[in-house]
Amino acid sequence: MLDTLKIYENLKEHLSEGAARAIAQTIEEIYESEFTRLRAAVEDLVRAHRELAEAQRRSEERLSGVEERLTRLEETVERLAEAQARSEERLT
Repeated sequence: MLDTLKIYENLKEHLSEGAARAIAQTIEEIYESEFTRLRAAVEDLVRAHRELAEAQRRSEERLSGVEERLTRLEETVERLAEAQARSEERLT
C-alpha cells in the first residue's frame, strides 16, 4: 500500500509543508484512482475468464453430441453398405 505519510515527510525535507502536503495528497489520489481502475480491470478479466470457461464447457458438450451422432451415422452407413452388398449378391 502507498505510504503517503512517508512521501509527505520526504517531500517536506525539500519543499514547504503546504507544497509537500499537496503533492503527497495528489500522489495518493492518483494512486487510489489507478488502483481502482486496475481492480475493475482485474474484475473484468475474471468475469471474462468465467464466461469463456462456460462457453468452452458448452462447446465441449455440443462436440460430444456431434461425436455421438457421427458414430451412429458411421454405424448406419456401415449397415447400409452391408445390406447393399447382400442385395447385390442376391441379384447376381
